[in-house]
Amino acid sequence: MNVRKILGDVLQLIHKFNVGILHDFLSLIKAMGTIETTGRYTPKYLADESLLLGEDLSQRARETPEQHLEILRDMRNGKLKLNFNTQTSSVP
Repeated sequence: MNVRKILGDVLQLIHKFNVGILHDFLSLIKAMGTIETTGRYTPKYLADESLLLGEDLSQRARETPEQHLEILRDMRNGKLKLNFNTQTSSVP
């Protein structure tokens, strides 16, 4: 059963026939739609994604100090080169 579709149909009927709706009922419909949408994400999926994100952040945290040291070394040795792109992008 697709709860989101059913709730969407109910809202369309309410709007079509100009039926008054209680605020609490509208909140319930929104909450049920949200639950249905987020219900696709199982706890295992969320845990796996969180673990991957944590590993990525951890790796970046380890690499960042070394990258900063490399930049400082290049600056000290006069080898740092900066390139600036002054062209504007045509992408909105």
